[in-house]
Amino acid sequence: LESPCATAERDRLRDPVENLQWELAKKHLAFGFTVILENGFWPEEERTQYACEAIELGAKIELHYVAAPDFATLWARVQQRNHSSAGGPFVMTELELQEAWAIFQPPTQQELEFYDEWDRVQI
Repeated sequence: LESPCATAERDRLRDPVENLQWELAKKHLAFGFTVILENGFWPEEERTQYACEAIELGAKIELHYVAAPDFATLWARVQQRNHSSAGGPFVMTELELQEAWAIFQPPTQQELEFYDEWDRVQI
């Protein structure tokens, strides 16, 4: 598992990296390219903010998300990923997942209708 130092460094870099990715993504959207962002987007407000900015650039917007029936199922999937090479260097702890789960707002039907396209995958 990740050391506390590695976790602190990851957390320190998360916002600057995500901000840089979004700035680059907006430049590509302005040129009409397709961009895929995967930042978690746990709260609806965050999803809407990014979507509105993309619309202002003339982009079509899509939302694709994975729906877990409960925390235990999601934690089992995260543990699988943590222990596989697919997890790479990033390991998510149960506490981190609990914090994210606490702020997660599943997309409502009204929110989904805001998008040009959407898809939900049930695990």
